[in-house]
Amino acid sequence: MIIIVVVVIGSLFMADNQEFFNKAEKDVKAGYTWHYVGEQDPDPNSLSITSQVEGRNPKIYWKLKK
Repeated sequence: MIIIVVVVIGSLFMADNQEFFNKAEKDVKAGYTWHYVGEQDPDPNSLSITSQVEGRNPKIYWKLKK
């Protein structure tokens, strides 16, 4: 039962963020790598998956850089 729940949640997460994952895959193939940037506000001109705590602004911690 737990496996089914994990698969469903994972599938929903991937489907909801498909545009981000497609862009990230393309960028990695183009030579970009993941860099830890610490807690930062997301770049409004870049796709991202944010971490958000209730009552606070969304944050990112990793970014693809060339």
